[in-house]
Amino acid sequence: MQEETGRTAGVLALAARKSHGRLKTKPDRSCPLLQEHFSGGFMRFEIFITGRYLKSKPRQAFIALISILATAGVAIGVMALIVVIAVMEGFEADLKARILSIEPHVVVSAKSGNLTNHREIAHAIGAVKGVTAFWPVFKTEVMVQSSVRTAGATLKGIAAPAGQGLGISGLQTLISSDTTAGALPPLVLGRALAGRLAVAPGDTVRIIAPRGIITPAGFLPVIKSFRVTAVFETGVWLYDGSLAFGRLKDVQHLMRRTGEATAIEVMTGNVFDAKKISRRISRRLGPGLRAVSWMERNRNLFSAMKLEKTTMFVVLALTILVATVNIFSGLMILVSEKAKDIAVLKAMGATAGHIRTIFLLMGLAVGAAGTLAGTLGGLTLCYLQDKYHLIRLPGDVFYISAFPVNVRSADVSAVAAAALLICLLAAVYPAHRATVADPVEAIRHG
Repeated sequence: MQEETGRTAGVLALAARKSHGRLKTKPDRSCPLLQEHFSGGFMRFEIFITGRYLKSKPRQAFIALISILATAGVAIGVMALIVVIAVMEGFEADLKARILSIEPHVVVSAKSGNLTNHREIAHAIGAVKGVTAFWPVFKTEVMVQSSVRTAGATLKGIAAPAGQGLGISGLQTLISSDTTAGALPPLVLGRALAGRLAVAPGDTVRIIAPRGIITPAGFLPVIKSFRVTAVFETGVWLYDGSLAFGRLKDVQHLMRRTGEATAIEVMTGNVFDAKKISRRISRRLGPGLRAVSWMERNRNLFSAMKLEKTTMFVVLALTILVATVNIFSGLMILVSEKAKDIAVLKAMGATAGHIRTIFLLMGLAVGAAGTLAGTLGGLTLCYLQDKYHLIRLPGDVFYISAFPVNVRSADVSAVAAAALLICLLAAVYPAHRATVADPVEAIRHG
């Protein structure tokens, strides 16, 4: 009886206010509930009502099921995004480390031909701020012939400082090798290249250079024997399968280019300052020479990896978008179920903005719960993979034994923000529908 009386009073109050013009937009301060919760500060009333709706048991079990599925869907999507992006960042970081172990930070070369005055150029490079080491190199394409096989290779002649500048095991053997007359010059091969040639340290191979000599009998290539002193492995086939190192003077003599160099390799104090330092070197050396950083030399590779990561982010974000369909449908059903409650709130003076905020907060609350669960789950999986290597890779196929993981706070924040934004957008239309319902009809027929 009291409930019916209250409903009737609400209808009469709304009808009376409608008869005098537009419905009041300010809350009725005479109501004890609104007096208590409007006086508490910014959005305290909306948060209070949102909490009551979230804690109350829905009349239809279907609504509760939809909310659970929505939360679980958002959590799974966020977790998958965090794990996949962390693994891709791990692969990129590992690849960069392997590339930098064998490539210099900056390469200085002539725009045409070789460097005939590389000593003067090296002296000018050494005066550039940020440069820590440099050495001349002579690089050429050759054929390497063992007793059983022949393979193409890139032969790089390096000077002594490269042994300390590059992180390649075995380069020190080039410096410490026997230099007495008659001794074979040393050679360091990539592991895959050595495997193709079926050679090991101590074996002898022959280098066939493309630059030969003209004789009455015709063109004769230059052939010189080398002794394999070490084998290196970076895990990158591009280097392990085609690269060989020798001493600078031996490669110069092989190519009949004594005193020349194809480039000068430079190391910097900070690998990520290499591009900036390369510009300084270019300005100092003038227009006839060019300096290229390791980022510019591998630009295509890193651009492809960045595009792949962006694509994976968009594709996996669609799983969160699918999960928000449940948030949308659940809120639409809830708006219909709570039509009478919405009308009573309006009768008590709640504005359309208050009602809209309540349902936006409900959608955001479901998204926040899923985002928090997914973030914790994703970070946990990344920690377990990094520590215990739960997912392993076959060593005979891949250069690493397990998925590398590199969790960045910026990536986690971006995933969480994207998930919350998608969930908030899914609640916009249901929140709007809640504000346009006629409160008089809702109370009369509720």
